[in-house]
Amino acid sequence: MSQCPKCGLQIGLHHSILPGCTCTTAAPFSYPVQTAPEQFMTQGELALRWKISEATLERDRSFKKGVRYMKLGGLIRYRLQDVIDYENACTHEPENKE
Repeated sequence: MSQCPKCGLQIGLHHSILPGCTCTTAAPFSYPVQTAPEQFMTQGELALRWKISEATLERDRSFKKGVRYMKLGGLIRYRLQDVIDYENACTHEPENKE
C-alpha cells in the first residue's frame, strides 16, 4: 500500500477522519501504519505449550497464582509476552558445587 505524501498515513480506510490529518490529496480512506499486533494464547494453547492440563491453569487462576491473564467478555487469553516473562521468572540456574 502507498502512503499519503502529506501526513504519512497508509492509504486505506477513514483517512480523512483521523485526528491531525488535514490533507486533502490522499485517498478517502487510510489507517496509520501499525507495529506487529500483540499475540495472545488461549488456555488450551498454553496448556499444550507447558504440557499441563487446562484444569491446572484454571486452578492457578482461582488461587490467584501463575501467569497473568486477561478476561475479555468471558474469554480467557494470555499475552505471549506475559507467558515468556513468567517462564523467565521461573527459570532457575543450578548452583556450582565446587
